[in-house]
Amino acid sequence: KLNELRGALNFWQEQNGDMGSIPESDLFYSMWPDGKQPQTQAPVVKIEGHKVFLECATPGASIAFIIADEAIEPGLESGWQLYHEPIKAQKGKILYVLGVRIGYRDSDIEKTQL
Repeated sequence: KLNELRGALNFWQEQNGDMGSIPESDLFYSMWPDGKQPQTQAPVVKIEGHKVFLECATPGASIAFIIADEAIEPGLESGWQLYHEPIKAQKGKILYVLGVRIGYRDSDIEKTQL
């Protein structure tokens, strides 16, 4: 039975591209060319009418944002939200955006006056 289950596990790993048996050091070098950690590109803010659209050119990245009444230190501030749809443009507020991707350094925080 043990050999049957090992065979099933091996088949599943091959079919699904499981990388659990690859040493972390090898994964590190495959993710980070020349051993240098890549950085997520900063999101681009587009304001169209009363909507704010956010885009990030880094494949697989997520975008976090904060809308504030006044300037804050967003790296220390809690309340980041995950962008998933256009945001209502709130005149006079400040929008902070951040691109994040697992394995990459976060983008620089971008600030936009709405």
